[in-house]
Amino acid sequence: MRAWARFAAVMLLLLAGLAARPLAAQMPRGGAGDQPVYFSADSVTYDDELGLVTATGNVEFVQGERILAAHAVTYNRRTEIVTASGDVSLLNATGDVLFADHAEFSADLKDGFIDHIRVLMADRSRLAGIGGERREDRVTILRRAVYSPCDLCREDPTRAPLWQIKAAEVVHDQLAQEVEYKDATMEIFGVPVFYTPYLAHPDSTVKKRTGFLAPSFGSDSTTGRTMATPFYIDIAPDKDATITPIFTTDQGVVASGQYRQRFQKGAVTLDGSYVNADRVEGNDVRQDRHRGHFKADGGFDIDDNWRSKFRIYRASDETYLRRFRFDSAPTIRSTGQLEGFFGQNYASVAAFKSQDLRTDIVDNLTPTALPIAAYSFVGESSEMGGYWTFDTAAAALYRDVGPQSRRLAAIAGYHLPFRTEGGHMFEVSNTLRADAYSVEGVDQRDPANFGAADSGFTGRLFPQTAITWRYPLVNAGDGYSQLIEPIASVVAGPDSGNPGRIPNEDSQDFEFDETNLFRPNRLPGYDRIDTGQRLNYGLRTGVWGVSGGSSSLFFGQSLRAREGSAFTQGSGVEDELSDVVGRIQVSPHTHLDLLYRFRLDHDDFSPRRSEFGFRLGPPALTLIGNYVFLDRAVAGNAFPTDREQILARLSSQLTDNWSTFFTHQRDLTEETGGPLLYRLGLRYSDECIVVDTTLSRRFTSDVDVPSGTTFFLRVVFKNLGEVTGGVR
Repeated sequence: MRAWARFAAVMLLLLAGLAARPLAAQMPRGGAGDQPVYFSADSVTYDDELGLVTATGNVEFVQGERILAAHAVTYNRRTEIVTASGDVSLLNATGDVLFADHAEFSADLKDGFIDHIRVLMADRSRLAGIGGERREDRVTILRRAVYSPCDLCREDPTRAPLWQIKAAEVVHDQLAQEVEYKDATMEIFGVPVFYTPYLAHPDSTVKKRTGFLAPSFGSDSTTGRTMATPFYIDIAPDKDATITPIFTTDQGVVASGQYRQRFQKGAVTLDGSYVNADRVEGNDVRQDRHRGHFKADGGFDIDDNWRSKFRIYRASDETYLRRFRFDSAPTIRSTGQLEGFFGQNYASVAAFKSQDLRTDIVDNLTPTALPIAAYSFVGESSEMGGYWTFDTAAAALYRDVGPQSRRLAAIAGYHLPFRTEGGHMFEVSNTLRADAYSVEGVDQRDPANFGAADSGFTGRLFPQTAITWRYPLVNAGDGYSQLIEPIASVVAGPDSGNPGRIPNEDSQDFEFDETNLFRPNRLPGYDRIDTGQRLNYGLRTGVWGVSGGSSSLFFGQSLRAREGSAFTQGSGVEDELSDVVGRIQVSPHTHLDLLYRFRLDHDDFSPRRSEFGFRLGPPALTLIGNYVFLDRAVAGNAFPTDREQILARLSSQLTDNWSTFFTHQRDLTEETGGPLLYRLGLRYSDECIVVDTTLSRRFTSDVDVPSGTTFFLRVVFKNLGEVTGGVR
């Protein structure tokens, strides 16, 4: 840069009065586009005969985003060479810092030769070499070099880092954002474990780039030894793809891949796989069957009020996803939905098709919904506090075998909450519901029976009134506050409201608990209504400490005028007097949480359903447990006996870097009791590596997904990628 040629003239003027004091100045611009250079030093001398300008003592040169610091800097105006010595450091615009004992740079600091170079990258990764050079302000070349993103040992910085790569030559191209190694050896704790004549990886500034990702390895009793070699394709800033062939010794090659694209107001992801492999059909093993899956996810914001989202998810058979470890879900669903948000109001139009992957379920009994539409309106409050609501829903369900139905439902209501001067809180709700159905193939005696055939139009008109009363009593003591709140509600409506020709499609999954005790219609969905007259009552109480810690209790029950025909045996509300439901939650300390949810028989208070969970201990040693008990009536027809299971997880954050856990799930019933799952895991994590190991023993099986032991290993090397492997 020609500005350095004028450096001498500037120095002569400054030396007359400032040679004995620290100097600071701005050097003028050179050619067009050059940036000015700012410098400071304790002293500056100029040798006119040799053409040398020397700055010594805390020397610092700043040009743009580059900063050069050293004990002494000499500029030769004839050769336009800058020589720096003594704790030399060069900060680049990328945030990387070069350190050296001695260095020679061009006048613009873009090129140079460096002795005993050390580089601290922006992400704190390190490069070091016997010697190196800087080219074109973008390429740093190190000879006999070492790279590692690991921090050095504080007690002994000379000790080898956890892992490092040694190479005859390392080239870091900042413009290409790549680090290349020649004759490279990876060492772990100073021990060589891997050699390659060439290795390259993106530097820390790279978000994505085309190339092979780290492979994963495994072994399975059904697929044999496996190896997945993903290849990532950076198509454009808004789209990419990954092609992952999975090589198996027993089932051939599984072709899988993923495509992703973002749009200005949305995104799309496509996943899929295919293999020609064996498949269990009934009691036979069929060879050379076409197996695979496809999944498409996406969503778009249409405007400030409307958005759309969709998912298409299908598998060739029930066990494919689990066998080749793509997914473990028992059911997958394809959906499409359009949603609208308007203040307190909401609208939705959707469709879905489920695929049941449980081998004991006939998939053609699963309905297709096209469409399912809903609209919910909540009006503004009046001066008295009352407000209107209006909900409507439409659905059309089709299936290959079984009932078909088309439904239109509308519920209008007026709600008036108010409070008396004595603190009593009331809410009066009046609703009117109208439903219209067109059905085919429904058994009026048992709407869940798919073998009958009755068709036609049906419907209902159902008015309902609900009055809820609460009386919260609050006491603020010394360091705590206490609440006692009795609650009661009266719900009244006609005893009839569930015609036999209305199929029960969306109201089957009912679980009576404390969350729905006071709902006017405790049944989910639209097909069944909680009819008749009833009185609900309960008590909520709790204590909360000012400095932390709390305890709360809730229990309640329902009394109806007559037995509820809409509820099955074992539901807890089929009799006039319901079971008692409740919840106890105790958190006396930061490291202790207890939760007990219960349903007690209304006759003898024996447990019908018990759920107990707890968390005990600090992160250094934490025990988490869950216990579930369902008596045979609550468990349902699929389980002729009581169900009782326990799940316990013991975890420990041993140190800042090491953690471990152990999980055990067990069936406690006499008839089928025994272990269901053991899992042991160990994790090491620091600034440059993550190692996860898991050993599992599963005792359940499903057709061609047998029970067995699985070992999984995952190692993530910072800036290099991850390697995974497993044996099953």
